[in-house]
Amino acid sequence: MSWWFKVNGSEAESNGVLPRRPFVDLQNRCQEAPCCRQPKQQSVYLPEKENVCSIPQNEINRRNKRESIENFFTDPILLKEIYCTMKVAESKSCPLFRRSADKISTDMRSCFIDWLIYKAESFALDTATLHLAVHYADKYFYKEEAGVEDLPLIGSCAILLACKHEEARDRLPKVNDLIRHASNAFSRREVFQMEQKMLKALDFKMSYPTGYLFLQVFCSLLNIKDEEAFLAQYLCEIALIFEDVCFYTEPSKIAAASLISARYLLGIQPWFDDIVDISGYNIIELIVTSRLLCAKFDKIMVTEFKRVIAKYSSSKYKNISEKSYPNTIHI
Repeated sequence: MSWWFKVNGSEAESNGVLPRRPFVDLQNRCQEAPCCRQPKQQSVYLPEKENVCSIPQNEINRRNKRESIENFFTDPILLKEIYCTMKVAESKSCPLFRRSADKISTDMRSCFIDWLIYKAESFALDTATLHLAVHYADKYFYKEEAGVEDLPLIGSCAILLACKHEEARDRLPKVNDLIRHASNAFSRREVFQMEQKMLKALDFKMSYPTGYLFLQVFCSLLNIKDEEAFLAQYLCEIALIFEDVCFYTEPSKIAAASLISARYLLGIQPWFDDIVDISGYNIIELIVTSRLLCAKFDKIMVTEFKRVIAKYSSSKYKNISEKSYPNTIHI
């Protein structure tokens, strides 16, 4: 039914009537009313500030944090205090051995560590993460029985825990990637179960002063050049592969002896007084360990454990493993 009303004026049709207009929303009509209109805000001219910093705040915070860390690791007083604290933590760790020595031989463990080095490079992890993962795995072998079939799972969980302790959140490897890199040898559920077992074996003590950390302290205190530092780091990583070195020698002694060996390999006269004063070891102990490291340095060339050689043949480490060194070293 149509509704009509009479109007006057130009809107009227010839018969004087006009169809009713549709209803208009009352709220819109009220807003259009002159009494309800909001006064327009006048724009205020603000002159642009000169020399405005365009760097984002998160970038500024990151740079400040990096500078504070660099200052922290260049202060000799703080470094000596750090070294003393690390030595105390090192002394509380008992010498390691493997409960499953009858199932996992020495060569098999060396092959396992070589595989860990490869996985750490595949995920672009820091060297500190690798050293910590090796410690976690050895600690698990010390506390629990393990077989050959468990090695991929143990290694993957050790890497995962070490990454959670050392790496940034955005650099953590995903569990599915760890499973895929291990040729799907285990499931996600097994990863989480092994993670709980490893934490229990570690007694939830995740921090440990590895040889790499001791080496960083020595390099900062002695102002070591990059080539010497990379060669010493290479020697410390070789020591991880051989059980007779890393199980029976303190990480701090390995780090100090690696600097002496690196300088001898490069044809540089080592400074025994400085390293003895900083490390706290006598010269005889360091010389014996240096000779052991040099022997392992020669042995790694003829073994099947080539991952560490491939790692330090890159330009990142100045191709330190591809250079020629004297065959016989008299320390």
